[in-house]
Amino acid sequence: MAMFQCKTHGLQGVKCVCPHIQKAIIDGIDISCTKTRGDDFLIPFLWLCDQCKSHWETIDDEAVKDEFVETMKMICGVCFDEWR
Repeated sequence: MAMFQCKTHGLQGVKCVCPHIQKAIIDGIDISCTKTRGDDFLIPFLWLCDQCKSHWETIDDEAVKDEFVETMKMICGVCFDEWR
């Protein structure tokens, strides 16, 4: 499991989220998010907003999937759980 050094919670597990969710957490805004199957065992799950989930589901090219995954943000799992 990947770990994240959070300023608030210390060393924690990570959640892989789309940039829209990361911004919502920082801004304290509530948006819809869905846990979605990632692309491999390194990133088994992605937390995506509705817009990113729709885009993810239409990708059928591995190179495009890899590019999409590279835009994801790693955040503190506890911060995510508190926001959610």
